[in-house]
Amino acid sequence: MKKYFLFMLVLAVTAVGIAGICDAQEETVTINLLFPSNGQNFSACSYYHPPTFQWETNGNFKSIEVQFSKDNFSTAPLKIKGKQGVNQIASGKSWKKIFLLPGTGAGTVSWKVVGTKTDKSKVYSNVFSFMIEEPESVRSPFILLGESPPALSWNNNCNSSFKVWFWSDSNPGKKKVFSFKAPNPEDNGGISRVQLTPGQWTAINRLLVSGASNITWYIESWDATKRRVETREMSFVAEGNTTPLKLERYDYGEVFSIQKPKGWEVVVAGACGTLAFVIRDPNEPLRQIFYFGNVGPVYLNETQKQLDQWYVDHGGYSFITWLDAPAVDPLTVENYFAHWPEIAEMKAAKSFMGDFFPKLEKLEIISSLPQPGFGIPGAETALVRGVFAEGDKVGQGQFLGSVWVFMPFMNTPGGGTAYGTFILGATAPKDEFPRQLPTLIESLESLTVTQGYINWCIAQSQQLWAAVAKAGQTLREASDIIAEGWENRTQISDIMAEKGADAIRGLERVYDPETGNVYEFETGWYSQYALDPGKYNLSNLQLLPDNCYECWMTPTLNGPVYIYPQ
Repeated sequence: MKKYFLFMLVLAVTAVGIAGICDAQEETVTINLLFPSNGQNFSACSYYHPPTFQWETNGNFKSIEVQFSKDNFSTAPLKIKGKQGVNQIASGKSWKKIFLLPGTGAGTVSWKVVGTKTDKSKVYSNVFSFMIEEPESVRSPFILLGESPPALSWNNNCNSSFKVWFWSDSNPGKKKVFSFKAPNPEDNGGISRVQLTPGQWTAINRLLVSGASNITWYIESWDATKRRVETREMSFVAEGNTTPLKLERYDYGEVFSIQKPKGWEVVVAGACGTLAFVIRDPNEPLRQIFYFGNVGPVYLNETQKQLDQWYVDHGGYSFITWLDAPAVDPLTVENYFAHWPEIAEMKAAKSFMGDFFPKLEKLEIISSLPQPGFGIPGAETALVRGVFAEGDKVGQGQFLGSVWVFMPFMNTPGGGTAYGTFILGATAPKDEFPRQLPTLIESLESLTVTQGYINWCIAQSQQLWAAVAKAGQTLREASDIIAEGWENRTQISDIMAEKGADAIRGLERVYDPETGNVYEFETGWYSQYALDPGKYNLSNLQLLPDNCYECWMTPTLNGPVYIYPQ
């Protein structure tokens, strides 16, 4: 019996010892935060993609919640309840409240997880924090003055609503503002492109007191949480309200009639196949329309021109009066117009129409599109777009014409020549051309040659004129080609037009990627700037990319006024 008692005592003591050891080794319950990682940043774009908060734990809890604080839990936190046994919680609709804890600017938000056990004791996780970034304005704002009316363009930068403000230097107290919504604000790289209405563009131009002046503008924007921010102020030169061209009837005897812009001068020369006219604004020579039945001759190659010169110099017949004609080799419409400034300097051109013959100085060809002919056998017809100079100004135009070989016999005095025929043009200052073109086309379309004059020309065996007249008594068909060619132009051709204008003026463009502002300098400035950008007040300027349509269409600022060494 005594031995049994001792055995039971030993067994009891052993059991107590084992229990004590198990209690001592009981695992401590912990909660460790996983995501978002400590120090992570969240921009306005995250509003559309709320994060899921995740943690890990080795315990079971009766309830669990995630707490958020703007001051490291010095005051009452924002609480979100989680599901029992689930180690994550989607912020969802609560993300806006969390996002705005720091207020309308940037700030830090601390967060932790609190688990409540069945005995009502609480387990606290470690503390992580994340940064709410300050709101950002739209990026790369542009106004595309090459369109009529202009369009506005910018990168949304996840903003959802916008106001665009305009005012003029001449009247800063009067402003115009237009409101817009982003079609897809969730797209971080989303581009908003807004076509101004004619009424809006008129209202902007009415801000000018008189004449040309700077228009200043900026974009005010709000993100989805209603945080407000704005871009820097930008500016462009506006011409003011260009008085709409009013058309009036003009009759040239019994030959033709046309609805010309009121106040414009008309000069007519030639007859039948050589009939030509120029209608021009006396206050701005870049504004004009013209038609030439035939212009030439020109040489097919330089060898033929040298042969004719040798022939005349050695006593040959003096009927060769076109020795100053250029050699258009190869003979294409595009190449013919490329030589137009030389054609305009010919003695024949000056005697035909004097100073009214369009000079199109420094003409740069931008594009050339083949077109159906006008009944002239063997002729090539094309629509050409170009930029050119008139003094220190740059003009832009659409030109339609045909070229054909008149005298094919090469290496023979007086041979190897060609003509341009049915030459049609509409031009205006480069930036206003899109606004003026519809009226210029309307004027050209109204040209009507009288049937009596057509009959008289045919009776004079003017077969070339008969072919032209057969295409229609008016130039409507040709004018439609010009209109459609402009409407269907490519962005590449618009960029080439801007580059051509820069080449004529001896300028180059650079831009600030942060604001979208574009500055112009004399050619070669950027190569010096790139040697040490840090010494300038703006050090991040870049040459305009060839494929950035908005960059090339945005109005330019006078570079030396805004960019200078510090």
